[in-house]
Amino acid sequence: HILIGADARPYLRSKEYPQYKQLRKKDKSEQDELMVKAFQQSMGLVEKMLGILGIPVWRVPGFEYDDLVAHVVRKYRHRFELIVAHTNDSDSQQLLWTPGFAIFKGKKGGGIYRRKDFEVEWKGIDPRDLPKALALTGTHNDIEGVHGLGPVTAIKALKDPAKMREIRSKHGHIMDRNLPLITLPHPSFPFDAAPPLP
Repeated sequence: HILIGADARPYLRSKEYPQYKQLRKKDKSEQDELMVKAFQQSMGLVEKMLGILGIPVWRVPGFEYDDLVAHVVRKYRHRFELIVAHTNDSDSQQLLWTPGFAIFKGKKGGGIYRRKDFEVEWKGIDPRDLPKALALTGTHNDIEGVHGLGPVTAIKALKDPAKMREIRSKHGHIMDRNLPLITLPHPSFPFDAAPPLP
């Protein structure tokens, strides 16, 4: 089975947290703008071709590709021996708790990325704890974390409950704000959404 998913703006996360993905827009050069325009034109052609081939592109208004991947993994993990998502986005790594899930990053990105690869990169933390780590450090989606707190400290806190309690007592409001923005799928994702699987 092949399922093509895509983002559907405006993002619900942007309504909840206006800074979401905003720095990306501000930092674009003229060349970046031209690349985005070319990408949008080619995506239109790709979708037209997929339509001719009878392969639908699945979107859920307000949600992102990673939310769709998370929904499929949660809903269909017992139906399929292996579910592979093609993405270079690190957000989907939190789904690697599922034994039958892997991420294909492309040949340049290192090929197939599995839980064991995640555990090496993140020093043995459970993939389900990745949202907590990112809630502390901040994310590439312009979600601001705790100032001065990086991955090393976040990993130590996840492994040491006393350290986590100490951080939470000072910065719990930041974690509570960030966790729903980072966790996949977003808490308000419509769980009756049906992907177009044969």
